[in-house]
Amino acid sequence: MLRFWVADLYYPEKPKWKARLRYVFKGMAIIDLLAILPFYIPFVIRIDLRALRVLRIFRLFRLFKANRYSNSMRKVFLVIKDRSSELISSVIVVLTLMIMASTIMFNIENAAQPEKFASIFDSMWWATATLTTVGYGDIYPITVLGRILAAVIALLGIGIVAIPTGIIASGFMERFHKKNFTCPHCGKEIE
Repeated sequence: MLRFWVADLYYPEKPKWKARLRYVFKGMAIIDLLAILPFYIPFVIRIDLRALRVLRIFRLFRLFKANRYSNSMRKVFLVIKDRSSELISSVIVVLTLMIMASTIMFNIENAAQPEKFASIFDSMWWATATLTTVGYGDIYPITVLGRILAAVIALLGIGIVAIPTGIIASGFMERFHKKNFTCPHCGKEIE
């Protein structure tokens, strides 16, 4: 409520009511509201206790509030925002590889295991578990060609996990090198 009341200090060029209205619709103000709402709703509205348990999920919005105070989290989001086109490209490569792998595996393993690889969508479950290097073991190939393909896809999965990691790491390095360091005594830029 205090943040709402002093919102006109954030936007001194606007009338008080417009400044407060603008604050109400800011992302962090909405996250603040969603974070505290589960505590106050039972005092206002009689709710079944089972529904109250569902409202506990909204407490997770408090994690978003921590971002406001964490400089390192802000840097992570800035790097992801700066490198979003590269990250989207890597996701497209992953999805393409997953579709290709599941289609090929379906064609190889369907005859040998029609109950496990009944459709391409069942094969996509296998491709997802293999590409993410989780490998649950509930669906696995038994033919020689299927095992060879599974080994190749598993190795590609390791590389695919490394691609976004490399993109984000290079984004951090780029952001770090863009930062200008100045001498606190003379004010000159340090190389």
